[in-house]
Amino acid sequence: MYIRFVAICLVFVWGLGGCANVQPLTGGKKDTKPPVLLAFKSYPKFKSTNFKGDRIILYFNEWIKEEKLSQNLIITPSLKTYRSKVTKDRIEIRWEQPLDTNTTYTFNFRKGIVDITESNICLNPKWVFSTGPTIDTLGFSGQVRNLLTGAPVENALVALYIKDDTSKVDKDPPAYLSLTDATGIFTFENIRPDTYDIFAFVDKNNNQFYNEPELIAFRSHPIALRDSAYAEGIRLWLAPEDHTPPEIRRGQSKANLFEVSFEEGLRAFYIDSGKINNPDFTYRLNDKADGILFYNLQSSLNRDSIPVSIIAYDSAYNRTALETKIFFDPADLNKKEKFSLNLAQRTQIPIEQQLALDFKFNKPIKTWHPDKIKIQLDPTKALNQYGWAEQLALFATDKLPQTFPLWSDTTSLKGWNMGRNLLHIDSILAVKQKIEIIAEEGAFISVESDTSKYNSLLLELKEEKNYGSLAISLKINAPHFIVQLTDDKFNVKREVFNQSKIVFKYLPPATYLIRVIMDENQNKIWDGSDFKKDKHPEKILVHPQSYKIRENWDLSETIDFETIK
Repeated sequence: MYIRFVAICLVFVWGLGGCANVQPLTGGKKDTKPPVLLAFKSYPKFKSTNFKGDRIILYFNEWIKEEKLSQNLIITPSLKTYRSKVTKDRIEIRWEQPLDTNTTYTFNFRKGIVDITESNICLNPKWVFSTGPTIDTLGFSGQVRNLLTGAPVENALVALYIKDDTSKVDKDPPAYLSLTDATGIFTFENIRPDTYDIFAFVDKNNNQFYNEPELIAFRSHPIALRDSAYAEGIRLWLAPEDHTPPEIRRGQSKANLFEVSFEEGLRAFYIDSGKINNPDFTYRLNDKADGILFYNLQSSLNRDSIPVSIIAYDSAYNRTALETKIFFDPADLNKKEKFSLNLAQRTQIPIEQQLALDFKFNKPIKTWHPDKIKIQLDPTKALNQYGWAEQLALFATDKLPQTFPLWSDTTSLKGWNMGRNLLHIDSILAVKQKIEIIAEEGAFISVESDTSKYNSLLLELKEEKNYGSLAISLKINAPHFIVQLTDDKFNVKREVFNQSKIVFKYLPPATYLIRVIMDENQNKIWDGSDFKKDKHPEKILVHPQSYKIRENWDLSETIDFETIK
C-alpha cells in the first residue's frame, strides 16, 4: 500500500513538471492604429465662438502621451506661456494670460500626441475656437526650399507679421506661425483679414524669432488677405545671412608668440603698428583661420606691450577695425615651437597636366632656397634612405635616381600667402611615371631661424584613363553668372565664369551636380541677403539631375536653366 502511494505521488510530480513548461505569451497582434480625437467629448466644442475660458481639454479613444509637445504644438496666434497635462485618455492645455478679443485660435498638435503602447501618432489633431462671434476662414499655403541646394526644408518656421505693426522678426514672436513638413510645405488656416509680411527661418533655438546666423527667407511685397483664401502659391528660399563683424575672443601669450583669437574665421586681415616692416614682430593667420599669431623678433624686451591696429574681414566680408596691444612674456623668450613643414598636392588634377603643391609651415618663413626643392623621377626608394655603401654603388653604376629642380622661371609659378607660412608652387610637367617631390634640409629658414628638415612627397601617377570628363552646354538667360561643379554634398569642385559651353576634364569618379549663381554685381562671388534692407540674395539655380562620372568616361549634356524656377 505504501509503495503504491509513493508511485502515485511520483506520477503526480512528473505531471506538474510537464505543466511547468509554459509557452511565452504572444500578446496578440501589434497595435498599429493611431489614437483618434473625440470631438464630442472635448472642451470647448470644435469651432466654438465667444469662448472665454482658460484651457482646452481634448479626449481620445485610448490612453495617450506627449511626444516632444513643445516642438510640435503650434498655437496661432501665439500664447506666451502655457502648461500641458496628460491624464490617461485626455490632454489639457492651460494658459494664464487673457486671450485676444475677436480672434480665432488654432491649436495644431502635429506629431505631438501618440498612444501609450506603440507610440502611434495621432493624425493631424487640431482644435479651433474663437473669442469673438465668428471663425476666421482665410488661409494659404506655400513651400520653403534651401537656396544653396534647391532641396525642400523640413521644420522651417514660417511667420506672419501684421503690416505696419511694430513687431520685428528678429525681436518678437509672429502674429501667426506655421512649420513646414518633410516636403517643405506650410499651411496657414483660420487667419483674420489683414495685410501681412511673411518670413521663413530655421528656428534653431526655438524662440520663435530670427537670430543670425539662422537661414532666413522673406518677400518684399506683403500678402493681402481679404475675403477669400490667398490663391497664389508662395515659394520662399532660405539663405544664410551674416552681418556681424568679427570680434576678438581673447589675447594670449605663449611660446615666444602672442595669439589674438576671434569669434569666427577670417578671410583677410591687415596690421598697422605705426612702422613699416616692424622689426619687433611678424605675423600670420593660424591654422584654423580664426586667429592671428604674432611672432617675437626681439632678442630682448624693452617694453611691456606693443599697440597694433587690426582690420579684419570675415567670410561674408564684414569688416571690423580695432585697437589692441600685444606683448611677449620674457619667460617665453627662449621657448620656441618645433619647426614643421607639411608638403601636399593642392589639387587632384593628374600630375602630367599640372603639378600644384602647397608647402605649409607652422611659422612664417624668412628665407628659402628654390634650388633645394627637387623632383626625383621613378623613385623606388628615396636617396637618403640608401646606406653610404649603396650610394657609392649607385654612383659607380650611374643608376642614381634622376633628379632636377622643381622651380623653373619658364614652367613654374609661385606665391606666398600674406603670413609667409604657405607657399604655392604650380609647375607644368610632362612625365609618364611616378615622381617624388624633395625639399632638402635647409630649403627653408623660419623667422625664428629654424632650419627645415628633409621632407618628401611621393606622387603616384594616374593616367588620363583613370578619370572622366563632363562637357556641358547651358541654356541660360543671364549676362553674368557663375557655373559651379559640386559633389553630391554641394562642395564646390570646379568653378567658371560667364561660360555657357564648358568641359570639366580630369574628374575623379564620383557623382556631380551643376549649380549656377546669377552674379548680378559681377564680383565673382555669391552675395547673400539683408532682410533689414529688403535686399534679396543673388539667385541660385540647382539643376535637379546628377551626373555620375566613371573612369575613362566622357559625358556630354545640354542643361536648360531657363525652365528652372
